[in-house]
Amino acid sequence: MYCDRDPTVLTWDTYDSRYASLADAHPWTLTPEQQATVEANLGPCPCGGRFAFGNPPRCPHCSDEVAFIASDREYFVIVGRRLDAARDKVWLAG
Repeated sequence: MYCDRDPTVLTWDTYDSRYASLADAHPWTLTPEQQATVEANLGPCPCGGRFAFGNPPRCPHCSDEVAFIASDREYFVIVGRRLDAARDKVWLAG
């Protein structure tokens, strides 16, 4: 997921126990309701922004949207900071 304010991207393993407790499916197969549940259980980005499935990637220099470089939901591009759910404290519960 991308932040809505800066180029930070959040990644996690599909088998992450916290993620699996929220949605037992691959991220690109989630229903809108499941996506909303996952989003509601994430803390804010370090910049204060919000992670969401629908957010586009952002330029690391100006923070403008650069969705054209990652148009497929099954793939992502890291152009700025990366948070890893296994390493960084991102989940609100658990």
